[in-house]
Amino acid sequence: MTNFEAKKEQLALKKQKIKYNELNLKKKELAIQIRAKESIGEVAFLASIHHLGERTLLGAFLEINARAKNEETVRGWASEGEKYLEFNNKNIQQPMIIKFLSSETPESKKIMKENKFRWNTFNGEWQGRGIKSAVEDLLKNHTVSIEVVKC
Repeated sequence: MTNFEAKKEQLALKKQKIKYNELNLKKKELAIQIRAKESIGEVAFLASIHHLGERTLLGAFLEINARAKNEETVRGWASEGEKYLEFNNKNIQQPMIIKFLSSETPESKKIMKENKFRWNTFNGEWQGRGIKSAVEDLLKNHTVSIEVVKC
């Protein structure tokens, strides 16, 4: 193989690697776009406007875009959203980890299973979803550590 052919082969490999990297980058970009679209749908659902038609929502989003040029308006929207989430997160099931600091009883295991918590043998903890205040009430007779997992 001549020096010229070796360089040509190296160049072909570099081109192939660049195409592979470009394809992976496009996949990542698509995943980000899909997540952004899902997030907008989740927000529409939270605001209870998901029942409105696509054209109605598009018109509302276009109006929002026009009004978003005013920073004070955007700050007001952010404040309202924060208040809404703060109030409603108290009643939304959140992922949590529960560890019994005292020994578990058959009653406590039954409570955990009835509320769809699963035992993680490796970590020695219960994992599941629930409303923290409700779980605290269920386990008020037990010494437990409840950790809400932030996603």
